[in-house]
Amino acid sequence: MKNILLLFLASTSLVACMTKEKCEQIDWSRRGWDDGRSGSYASIGSDAGTCRDFGVKVDNEAYASGYAGGIKEYCTYTSGLEAGQRDAYYHNQCPKDLEPAFLSGYNVGKAEHQQKQLREEQEKLRLQNEEIIRQNEALKRQNDELLRKRRGY
Repeated sequence: MKNILLLFLASTSLVACMTKEKCEQIDWSRRGWDDGRSGSYASIGSDAGTCRDFGVKVDNEAYASGYAGGIKEYCTYTSGLEAGQRDAYYHNQCPKDLEPAFLSGYNVGKAEHQQKQLREEQEKLRLQNEEIIRQNEALKRQNDELLRKRRGY
């Protein structure tokens, strides 16, 4: 119950942050471009609903136009490479005509990421192996010492 109350308070405080004045100042084209350039799905978001509640017109066409420009900048070989290197999940958001370039970079980046993970795991195993060897050597020294004491050396 406490968690539900906290979630409710957090969600209402986020809605309360959006004012009518802020709604009137939103550049919907820029918002769409930002969403597209970041590789997000085209989603005008909860701000649009809040703004509509305030009676402020939401410019869906400007958002869509901005998004189309932003997604073109995102769906490149370089962005795909960077996304793959970050191990980001690809959600098929690139238009079909831009997807081959993006996926080409993405696949290279994913392979690089996997190679990096493999190298890191190999290094961890190497360090663990060295530690096991050190511990075995210490146990052998202790065992040798115990044998010497038993034999009276």
